[in-house]
Amino acid sequence: MDHNPYSPPAASVADVVSAGTLYSPRQIFAASFLGSPIAAAWLVHRNFKVLKPESRSLRTVWLGLAATVAVFVAAFYLPKHFPNALLPLAYSFAIYQYASFLFKTSYQQHLAAGGRAGSWWRVIGVSLLALLILMGVLLMIAFAAPGLFPNE
Repeated sequence: MDHNPYSPPAASVADVVSAGTLYSPRQIFAASFLGSPIAAAWLVHRNFKVLKPESRSLRTVWLGLAATVAVFVAAFYLPKHFPNALLPLAYSFAIYQYASFLFKTSYQQHLAAGGRAGSWWRVIGVSLLALLILMGVLLMIAFAAPGLFPNE
């Protein structure tokens, strides 16, 4: 019995880790705040694809879409004088905590092994694209069902 089943793998960690780019929890927070939970979910999806290719990465996108719909429904029912920035800050902070739990250690190990950090330009681009698509969908809904959004 020469083989120890508890020994670490023989593969080089640098080869495995530096295979792609990872986004930090701060970048995921920024994407969430600027572009809604769906933008953050896309970055989490990209991280999962780099870390665990056979993981739940696609499910993350669907959960991000569901969270985005839930945020818009909740925002629709908030009082008129509710602070505008409070809801995005609240869900973005929750997403940041979850991303820190999932990726903080992996992200630091990835950078220490020579891996690449995700581009802030891509984070901003993904966030603005998600925001543009969401505004287009909301505009289509407003034109399709004009009675849904009452005039004040």
